[in-house]
Amino acid sequence: MCPGRNKKNWRRDLQVDFSHVVSVGIQTVMSLVRTDEFISMGIPDFRDKLQSLGIESLHFPIVDKWIPSSMDDLIRNTEIMLERIQQGRSILVHCNGGKGRTGLIVVCSLVALGMDVNDAVQRIREARPGMIQNPAQLIYAKAFKKMWFQKH
Repeated sequence: MCPGRNKKNWRRDLQVDFSHVVSVGIQTVMSLVRTDEFISMGIPDFRDKLQSLGIESLHFPIVDKWIPSSMDDLIRNTEIMLERIQQGRSILVHCNGGKGRTGLIVVCSLVALGMDVNDAVQRIREARPGMIQNPAQLIYAKAFKKMWFQKH
């Protein structure tokens, strides 16, 4: 879920959430929400505030409940995340609710590290039930696997 989210039934405190992010050692945040979503959640300066805390802010906007518009962009952003992991950095990936888009990106990262798509989906659902329920996202993850291994 997006830190600081103020939308519908959620009234999160951005400073409290960011304090927790810092306390657990997160060094990079990959945001999957669009700029207009940050505004609608009441946190238009989300990325600037992250950077002011010394946390790297990556932005890969994806339409809510959907899939990336470009497989090449997904591959490049996965490469960036894997580079950060290889550097020993801890990464937080988030979207609005933390299930669909976040699940897709985490599954694709696990696939890039060699895990089977179905095993990756099972793993993230064990960690957080309800992740990646959209059939289009599951199909996209399988297409990602094929493209990833063609390029790597």
